[in-house]
This record gives sequence, structure tokens and C-alpha cells, in this order.
Amino acid sequence: MAIVYLPIVLISLWSPGDLYNCENINNHASKVLGNSMQLFSTACLVGLNNMSQRCIEAYQVCIIAYLANIQTLYSHVTLRLNVHMAVHVNNFLKQFGPAHSWWCFSFERLIGILQRQPSNHIHSKMICI
Repeated sequence: MAIVYLPIVLISLWSPGDLYNCENINNHASKVLGNSMQLFSTACLVGLNNMSQRCIEAYQVCIIAYLANIQTLYSHVTLRLNVHMAVHVNNFLKQFGPAHSWWCFSFERLIGILQRQPSNHIHSKMICI
């Protein structure tokens, strides 16, 4: 959704023009749109099936530009640790290749199933998957 539909919707809503009858709001919307496109670009680059040095460098440029713009657009927001982790994804792309070869969604799902299991040594019904 974030790679296909959301950019289309945001471009139609926030593209430069006389949408809001206020130049400050139009300028801010345009900056937010550009920053959002940086984020969508990083998602596209990470999701590629083949990874090259050029793609890894493009990812690094996009994520740093995105984070720098976040700081200027939303100065009141405190960035979390997972945002810092996004800067280091390029190291994983260099070492392990395309992200689909090393992400762990199936293991995360299994961890979620295990966390929902009763653990107080009382016999109960097993949850069927």
C-alpha cells in the first residue's frame, strides 16, 4: 500500500497548487509530500529483489534526507531508536543482500503465537493454528 496507493493519494492531495488558499499551508504540504516520497523511495529500494551497490547508496541518501527533513518539519518530535536502526539497514543490505532473504516475518509470527500460549502451568485448551 505504501509503495503504490499512498503516494498516488498524497500527490493528488498535497501537490503544489491553490488547494488550501494559503501559501504557508501549500508550502508545508509540498515539503511534507517531498519528505513522504523520500520514505516511499526507501521502502521501494529495500524491497528490490536484486541489490547492487548503487541501490544501497541510493537507500542511504534517501533515508538520511528523510530523517533530516523530519527534524526540520517536526522539530517537536523525538525520534525513536528504530529510526536510528533505519540508518544502518544499508549495512545489512551490503552483508546479506536483498531484504526479503533475511527478514523474519515467519519467525515473528511464531513468537506471537508462543506468547499467547498459557504459561502458568495450568492445563488449558491448546490454540490450533
